[in-house]
Amino acid sequence: MNDWPEEKQHAFRFVQLLLHTGFQPSPDLPEWIRFGLCGCSSSKEEAELLESYIKLIHLISFEEFYTAYNDSALPTLFSTNGMVVTNPFVLDVLNGTTHMNKSVWSLKQFALGDYASLIPPVAVDYGFVNCGGEEDLIHSLKQTYGRILTARNANPLQLHEACLQGKIFCYARRKTQVDIKFAPLMKNIYPLSE
Repeated sequence: MNDWPEEKQHAFRFVQLLLHTGFQPSPDLPEWIRFGLCGCSSSKEEAELLESYIKLIHLISFEEFYTAYNDSALPTLFSTNGMVVTNPFVLDVLNGTTHMNKSVWSLKQFALGDYASLIPPVAVDYGFVNCGGEEDLIHSLKQTYGRILTARNANPLQLHEACLQGKIFCYARRKTQVDIKFAPLMKNIYPLSE
């Protein structure tokens, strides 16, 4: 196993986790993003997705699962085995590459996790670099994004689009109550000039 490619090790670890009775996904686990759980908007949705994964791994070989994961083809594998993934956020993650996804998913992991680290793309894209290293400001901004991403009408892909347009604060104010003090913190380098 140590000589397996990194992606194969990721797939194997996820299958191991799935086989543990009572496995509860945590935003702090890398698998939470890798296997699309970050696209779920509730613990009920997460449980349904996990149940689909458990059914799937009992129908196919590990090699089939790994190949689909590595090729960003898990939605097709689900469909081929009679389980259709319809959540657009889960599909966005699963159709991404095994190496890269939109920074909004890492933002969600950071905002909702207890131990997730603030990675540079999130710091730059979502304005954490504007906090000047002040832990209180970082924590407040993290909590604000947590509220935005868990609001009843949350749409991480719209937040990502607002990020790319340099309009995070405007988007945030439409989704939840956000103090005006966050306006300068939510500035980023976007939109990039053509």
